[in-house]
Amino acid sequence: MDIVIHSAANVNHYGRYSTFEKINVIGTQNIINFCKVRNIPLHYISTMTVSGNYLLKQSSIKEFSENSFYIGQSFEQNVYSKSKLIAESEVINHIMCGGIATIYRLGDLTGRYSDGVFQENINQNAIYLRLKSILEIGHVSNTILRNNLEFSPVDYVSKAVKSIIWSQNCKNRIFNIYNPNMVSTEKLLKFMEKSNYLITVLPKEDFAKLIEALSANKENQKKLLGIINDFTEDKDLVYNYTIKQNNKITCEYLENLGFNWPIIDEPYLRKVLDYMKKVNFIK
Repeated sequence: MDIVIHSAANVNHYGRYSTFEKINVIGTQNIINFCKVRNIPLHYISTMTVSGNYLLKQSSIKEFSENSFYIGQSFEQNVYSKSKLIAESEVINHIMCGGIATIYRLGDLTGRYSDGVFQENINQNAIYLRLKSILEIGHVSNTILRNNLEFSPVDYVSKAVKSIIWSQNCKNRIFNIYNPNMVSTEKLLKFMEKSNYLITVLPKEDFAKLIEALSANKENQKKLLGIINDFTEDKDLVYNYTIKQNNKITCEYLENLGFNWPIIDEPYLRKVLDYMKKVNFIK
């Protein structure tokens, strides 16, 4: 046996923490112990959501790079991210005790760049649920128009991980693996309009009122599933409070291996949208 790649996890974003702890934390401890006994390198698949949605004390935007770990980010609304951060700490402790390991923080996985095909349980993916909610609500807040959205095609992500695994200098390092070529909300809305999905932009206050009205109706509550936990106490969306992620070190490393991230253009967005329709995830 040459290496262990540990990618098993409970990836739901809601539920009891004890459930996530059993699989994501204790499960990782078991894998670490196995690697100790066998004396083999561990490649641990983590997530960029360990950066948190926002800071507990939001005084200024902080950067979260490959060299970052806990910078005061909040995890109260995301037991999955909390469990993965604690699991990362176990891997880091393993390294500090003489073990060999590499951590891969994956970003927002989306359909294959080649054809848009995505995971079978698409209805459990936070990114796709968020897109579905926006389409079904038909409105967004004007506070997020300039926000950049991440699309990390799963075939590119897997190729990036594979390239690093078989490289020479990856031991005892952390890599932030996501596509830095973002798409603005404004550009996405224009694409949606071309695809006959008209999304109306509302002032923050009006959007908050709309959400409250939809929440009061049991049937309409389903439309909010993808974004209901994305609101702050002042009824703004957490996307405006997100800690600034950075993966410059990883991108430079991958470029030296001959790997480059794709540009997210309309043909790719069309593939993503077509697949969502094909599997009846959206109408």
